[in-house]
Amino acid sequence: MNWNSSTNSLFDARYWHLLLSLCEPRDSNANGADSCSVKTWLTPLLHRVPLGPIVVSFLNGVKPVAARELTTFTGPASACLSTLWPIAVQRMNAEVLLECFGAFLSQTSLRNSGHGTNCIGRMISNSYRNSLATSSNKKKVRVAQNALF
Repeated sequence: MNWNSSTNSLFDARYWHLLLSLCEPRDSNANGADSCSVKTWLTPLLHRVPLGPIVVSFLNGVKPVAARELTTFTGPASACLSTLWPIAVQRMNAEVLLECFGAFLSQTSLRNSGHGTNCIGRMISNSYRNSLATSSNKKKVRVAQNALF
């Protein structure tokens, strides 16, 4: 995967800053008009655009990037994902989270990660852990119900 920012928007900090400016809550007093919540318009959009494959592509493409170049776009990307991830993860199954987790692990195994990728990894790990805990609880409940009847 080509990580050059001029050819791949995933690795261009300008796009991450633009997305971050759209995700930040707006001050309704500045315009005098009521501003809608970010979650109001963002949730339907994230239901149509899967975030999991984007995160996997991002983490897989980060591998060949030098550490000094890595910090230019992982910080804004991490800030954007901290807003987008909690909304998008509700629609992800355990397999998608496993792909994200595997991409994060393969990225971190090559070298010391920066703060931005560590934050992304923390979000993925927590979501994957919660997904596994929930899915195992459902299986336990089904097994227990089947054992009673």
